[in-house]
Amino acid sequence: MRPLVMQWLLRSFDKTAVVAALALCGLWLLGQPGQRVLIMLGAVSTAGVLGGLLTRRAMARSAQED
Repeated sequence: MRPLVMQWLLRSFDKTAVVAALALCGLWLLGQPGQRVLIMLGAVSTAGVLGGLLTRRAMARSAQED
């Protein structure tokens, strides 16, 4: 059985975005200080993608309720 956090992530977000976010976290832990700047830029863009997915999902749900 998957942990509750992973179940929520996989239900709420695109699986590709979840894998990308987890990979960025792993790279952050392993990276050198110079690489961490690039990883942070990747994390910001991943957060934007996840936010866009959440917004689209919320809009689709509200359209179905109406």
